[in-house]
Amino acid sequence: MLLGAASRPVELADAPQWWYACLYTGGVDATDDVVAGLLPPVLAEVRALGASRWFFLRYVDRRGPHLRLRVFGPGASLDRLVRSVDDLGAHLELITTAPRARPIELVPGAGAALLAGAGDAVGVRPAVYEPEIDKYGGLDGVELAERLFEFSSELALWGVSEHEKGGARDALAALLLADAAGALLHGARAGRWPARRAVSWSRFWHIHSRWWTGAVLGDETLRVALEAQAAGHRDAVGERLRRTAALPGVQAWRRRWFRAIDDHLAAAGRMEVPRTPQHLVFHQNHMLMNRLGYLPREEALLGIHARDWTALSSTDPRPSTKGQNR
Repeated sequence: MLLGAASRPVELADAPQWWYACLYTGGVDATDDVVAGLLPPVLAEVRALGASRWFFLRYVDRRGPHLRLRVFGPGASLDRLVRSVDDLGAHLELITTAPRARPIELVPGAGAALLAGAGDAVGVRPAVYEPEIDKYGGLDGVELAERLFEFSSELALWGVSEHEKGGARDALAALLLADAAGALLHGARAGRWPARRAVSWSRFWHIHSRWWTGAVLGDETLRVALEAQAAGHRDAVGERLRRTAALPGVQAWRRRWFRAIDDHLAAAGRMEVPRTPQHLVFHQNHMLMNRLGYLPREEALLGIHARDWTALSSTDPRPSTKGQNR
């Protein structure tokens, strides 16, 4: 830059902003393949152009099941996304028309109510991002939440690509649920925000189970059934969790997730975000389960496994650091 030359003013089109689109998958069957096959190349391209944040979630509306993809970046990266909509649509068509097995449900009928009346659209539909400001405690809380959404999305992208639902992914999900609650209570900075230890481990999971089974509304039927289902398979599930927990990739991601939750809560406490730490962990856990492909009733069952895993393993709910530098 020449001495005395004025710096180039930042134009409105260059200012970072959010791009948001719904990627309709034609049904739930293809959603995992869209996560694993479509998101990585899209993200690689926009990151090369300066995109600095992203996240996704799974959703169902009247048009059908879809991914909600949000990318934050400068005009160049978002312009590329706008110009790539047709390519995204063509990629979706290729993925969604491939033959595949029906998706597994951990809890029979878990998707029936959510999918009732939903269509089977395939394609890309731009939308406007409206952050859940109240849920996360204001603008500062939303910004903190979005940072963890990105980490959670990266974790889910790995989990979906590497592990099948109905197999090791189920165990991974239960372990991650346990790790987030463990970070709440036992993270390195838990003592700096006393409210983090205001609710016990068992109470946290009791609330989790009642919420996602609908027992909080007065009907205990599903909660009792899931407790019985978990009890009937406790030994087998415990062994699956132990095998999965021994995988190097799982160990690495669990440690990162534990630290990410601890960091998130430390920042929220420091900034005095007006939400309880239990509330924040509850919703971040839910968003991770959504990204991994689990419906609310399935999350309830996985939460029971997470609760029981700590009892079965006879340890505190912190991922192992054996063999790692501290």
